[in-house]
Amino acid sequence: MLLVTLSPPWLAGFVAAARAPLQVAYNTSYSVGPDGPWNFIYNPIDYPNQNLYFLPSLTETTVIVPNAACQKQSAGCPLPLPRLYQQSSAQKTLAENDSSEFDASRWDDISVPLDLVDSGHYIMDRITLDDSIIDYSGFVVADNFTVKFPNGSDYTQDVGLVCL
Repeated sequence: MLLVTLSPPWLAGFVAAARAPLQVAYNTSYSVGPDGPWNFIYNPIDYPNQNLYFLPSLTETTVIVPNAACQKQSAGCPLPLPRLYQQSSAQKTLAENDSSEFDASRWDDISVPLDLVDSGHYIMDRITLDDSIIDYSGFVVADNFTVKFPNGSDYTQDVGLVCL
């Protein structure tokens, strides 16, 4: 198991107060992804904890994938499915801060190579990093992000992206 040090901009104040970088476990025992094998970060989100899979990324916001994304008739999620996000009653108390849907292709400049289509929205929730609980963290919920391969085929994103 490798450790990855996280330092996204939204953690700057927290990291400065802690005076040490946050570390999360990087799983190397098995992999995910239709074009992998890709190792991943297995990390808790929300309350009670939902342990989800994340690929390290340079995106501006951490992306979580909800159950609904892979339950749609048209979803092309790779099998077997990893654990996916389910909105909890704790997150529902913050739902007034959720954004309206946005077009995935205009979400983040760093994601341009993924050639994303469909939609997502922003939410606030809890993330636990290195045994530290951080409430009111911003996330993108990939309602149905579809990733296009260069050969024209595509798949529905089923693994989150953690911003580094």
